[in-house]
Amino acid sequence: MDSIKTKKLMIPISEYVSVKDDDTLRECFKAFENYKAAKGQEKAHRDALVFSETGEFKGVLTMLDIFLALEPTYKKILQQKDIPSALSSEYVSSLYKDFQLWPESLARVCPRAANLKVSEVIGPLAEQSFVDVEDSLDKALHRFILGVRQPLLVTENGKVVGVLRYGDIFEEVRKLMLSC
Repeated sequence: MDSIKTKKLMIPISEYVSVKDDDTLRECFKAFENYKAAKGQEKAHRDALVFSETGEFKGVLTMLDIFLALEPTYKKILQQKDIPSALSSEYVSSLYKDFQLWPESLARVCPRAANLKVSEVIGPLAEQSFVDVEDSLDKALHRFILGVRQPLLVTENGKVVGVLRYGDIFEEVRKLMLSC
């Protein structure tokens, strides 16, 4: 896979769902639906690129960001330094109980969460979230396997120009495996 470049599989930012950082989550979900309808697809993108009012790239709103917004206590848990890397069933159950996670139904959480601003919800961008258009797919896959949040952002001359998703790499691997 070292001969395949990320630019071959990336989705250009012009073809990806994008929102403003001061949009609400409700507006973001509307953008997902509008994109789906415009492209005639069954499924919408599950992530959105986030830009400021002036067009400055701010980050990516992911499914995980949205789920964390629905139950904000998770952010406190994830900031703890002593979370074991191998989570036992007992540990996971104790977190759920000790932190009283999901005390309200999703139907009750929805109205509050729908009005959150995207800027309040997006997670920080790590240096590992970026690959260059000339990087190989194996470098991108390595980042995914080692736990980089999806999707990867593809850059050219320091500017974000596209998005590379885990599933797109998998599809390329599937095609390669079937052809050999």
